[in-house]
Amino acid sequence: MIALAADEDVSVTAGIGGFLVFFFLAIALWLLMRNMFARIRRVRYREEARLEAERAAAERERSANPDGGPGGTDPRPGRGTEPPGDGTDGTPRPPKRPGDGRGDDSQAP
Repeated sequence: MIALAADEDVSVTAGIGGFLVFFFLAIALWLLMRNMFARIRRVRYREEARLEAERAAAERERSANPDGGPGGTDPRPGRGTEPPGDGTDGTPRPPKRPGDGRGDDSQAP
């Protein structure tokens, strides 16, 4: 073992290599954080736009049906003048079944 005299100053540093590694890691971290914040911002804007579209659709529905019913004058489901999901409001129409009163039943499979 090597013994050091009390008056010797020994300092060990990482040198230029350690500085460069730390510097490039810091740059990489900054770029990753910048990308992450942009993605979070984009998700937040999309969510706000979706909520605004839902609010607008609900407001349109309320203005079309002031009593709050699903397409008619009676607020109970299926009791209005138009059945819910008739295809006019953007919802898909249920498939036709024999005997449901929606057209000619003689062509039923």
